[in-house]
Amino acid sequence: MPNEDNESDDIYLRMSLKNRILTKLIMRFPVPRIPFFISKKFPSIEGIFHGLIMPLLLFVIGLFMLWLLPTATLMFGFPLNVLITLLVPVSIFAMYIRIELERTMNWWRSIFNNPLIWDSSKSLQELIELFENQEDKKND
Repeated sequence: MPNEDNESDDIYLRMSLKNRILTKLIMRFPVPRIPFFISKKFPSIEGIFHGLIMPLLLFVIGLFMLWLLPTATLMFGFPLNVLITLLVPVSIFAMYIRIELERTMNWWRSIFNNPLIWDSSKSLQELIELFENQEDKKND
């Protein structure tokens, strides 16, 4: 979990014990990610994975669940068929909660712990220098 010597982890230290334990538990769930060597060569693959493949996978899993509930009801008794049927949706929901917790923690750290100071004159000067460097490269 977070390092105690990092300033951004002050939020984690101010959490109640129950929320700390829940956060540690959620952060142990696996997250479906594309390996770095693939996403480095094809940067748009991450968007295709989360925008196209994951929704299709969830749709297919939903159809599978429609088949699994009656089948599990015929094969097993009442409490076991519900547990078997809910195994896949609960695991997908746990991965979703893990991703959302990680994104929220990153957002919180970026907004509240490292405020961005907009210096438009400095940015404009850097942009002008960049354009001048590009012009010089074209002329050479």
